[in-house]
Amino acid sequence: MFIQWKIIDTPLSTTALLSVGALPALTQGHAHSNETKGPVQLTLDNDQKWATDDNLHQGISHIRVAMIVELPSVQADQTTIEQHWVLAQKTSDKIAFKMRNCRLD
Repeated sequence: MFIQWKIIDTPLSTTALLSVGALPALTQGHAHSNETKGPVQLTLDNDQKWATDDNLHQGISHIRVAMIVELPSVQADQTTIEQHWVLAQKTSDKIAFKMRNCRLD
């Protein structure tokens, strides 16, 4: 029984000590010198489109198509866990493809 309590007590004690140590940091004010008022406006470089290559375009397009096909059934809560996993795997595969093959200057 003592060993079981010791196993539980150590993580709890550590958590409590870390929480107490973090308390002063959490109570201090938090400010940034670069804060702006209102939303940030996103602009293109001299109104030019961002650079892309065929691999990036292909990866993004495949993710977009996969989402468009599945979105109605996802929003209607008519998909199974397995279908979610398939969509997640498709998306992950296309992100990996982009990371391996996209070359931007």
